[in-house]
Amino acid sequence: MQVAVKNEDEEEFQRAFSMLQPVYSSAAEAGLGRSQHENLLMALHLMFLLVENRTAEFHMELELLPAGVRQDKFLHYVIQVEQWMMDGAYSKVSESSRSIPDPGFQWFVSMLASTVCSEVASCIEKAYPSLKVADAKGLLMVPGEADVLRIAEERGWQVEDGVLRFQKDAEGAEQKIPAVELITNSLMYARELERIV
Repeated sequence: MQVAVKNEDEEEFQRAFSMLQPVYSSAAEAGLGRSQHENLLMALHLMFLLVENRTAEFHMELELLPAGVRQDKFLHYVIQVEQWMMDGAYSKVSESSRSIPDPGFQWFVSMLASTVCSEVASCIEKAYPSLKVADAKGLLMVPGEADVLRIAEERGWQVEDGVLRFQKDAEGAEQKIPAVELITNSLMYARELERIV
């Protein structure tokens, strides 16, 4: 598994973990104790789930861990990064690369930066009708304006005179609430409840 991390091979990483997980489960059931590398490998797997934005699986795997193990430095690091992501503290996620507990995390942290950038881009296009490229550079936490223009091209944003213009889709358009219909239905339900009671 660590070889897959060094080679930055996602498929090999997933394959290695899927073969290793039953070994760890069997050892735990037999009462053999935990391997000295198990926490690191589990933390790397959890980090991979974060990178893939598979938070439901992340939490499921986390719940399967013994409570005392979560204080391990590797697992604690991943849990902290996930908490920052859930809180929307993307700048802390990006700064987390400076305090990785093992070199194996570097590959995942660099991939996570891409995931964070994508999440921020989705928020930006929903929150603003337009935004200066220079301002977007800061929000997206990318090194240069060329990176912003690359992201704009990938996401179909329009660029005019140094300003990004976001296309609003039908889903993001303002929807009118049929107030009269809602009130009529609510009154009808209230009358029906009165009859029943």
